[in-house]
Amino acid sequence: MPITFIDKNENLISSLSGDLTLLSGALKKIDFYLDEKNELFIDLIVALLYDPEKRIVKLTFSGIREYLFYASHPSIFFYIEDYKFLKNDRGIYLCLDPFWENKLNKVSTQDQNYIVAEQVDGYFIKPDKLT
Repeated sequence: MPITFIDKNENLISSLSGDLTLLSGALKKIDFYLDEKNELFIDLIVALLYDPEKRIVKLTFSGIREYLFYASHPSIFFYIEDYKFLKNDRGIYLCLDPFWENKLNKVSTQDQNYIVAEQVDGYFIKPDKLT
């Protein structure tokens, strides 16, 4: 399977629901890198659990405004037990360890493991592209 563009921004948020949900997916890799213009990019590689084809999604965040990732043990990587993926006045927001206030899908100061960016692009990738 070649690398295939899924969608971007709000359309990507809508696309990653149902069978393509990130819920219970396995976060396989986080990449931080600078392009030739010294702009920061963050890639998340997620193996989808509920996708009938067991595809792998690459989310590429650009125009990074803020990010926070923390783990207390270096061998702990995680399955996505819950998440928030939305667009708000700050940009695209993905949180992989959300705090739910009244079960509303909004940003909380108690959210952990998140990215705020101007844009996100989504791709299906081959398993051999994990490295």
